[in-house]
Amino acid sequence: KQSKFFLFVLAGSFSLLVACTNGTAKETTTTENQKQENTPSGFSHLMTNYRVKEGYLIKVYRNDQKEYPIFFKGLQAALMFDEKKPESSKLSASIEVATIESGNNEMNAHAKEKSVLDAQLFPIITFESTLITKKDTGYEATGKLNLKGITKEIKLPFIFRNDTFSGKFAINAKDFEITRNGAVPSGIIKIELIIPVTK
Repeated sequence: KQSKFFLFVLAGSFSLLVACTNGTAKETTTTENQKQENTPSGFSHLMTNYRVKEGYLIKVYRNDQKEYPIFFKGLQAALMFDEKKPESSKLSASIEVATIESGNNEMNAHAKEKSVLDAQLFPIITFESTLITKKDTGYEATGKLNLKGITKEIKLPFIFRNDTFSGKFAINAKDFEITRNGAVPSGIIKIELIIPVTK
């Protein structure tokens, strides 16, 4: 009888030990899963999410007359950038065509016409990076520019200094069906960006 009682107690203790161990394992697994869920995949721990500050400049030149730039506002951007690992970074932005400001109301109206930016049908211009690399003079973002519903790959050289993204690039007007006579005398549209940001 004593032997049976001893075996019964031993079996009960072993069952309790297994139950406790399983509970700890489940809790540890759950904790690890929660950690993984809370860690964004594809981004390094040094990635910084920047927000655009007021005072940014988007300047567009339709010819070589640098003293007469065209400005855009309505910038919305998601800027996740790691200076040390730019290949892990992601930049995307959009601007509203209707915010164009040339300093001339008639020119503003012309720019929104179908033969230029077609603001009614395509009110937003977007850019999304597909690759960012480190260069000797700064960085280069390769990405997709969508203008008038037409998507083209562009390369945007830029620097990041004093919490400001600065860059310049150019596009061919005909690539985006900008055909209005006199809209882009040189045929090349040059864009300059000065974007101060904060964390």
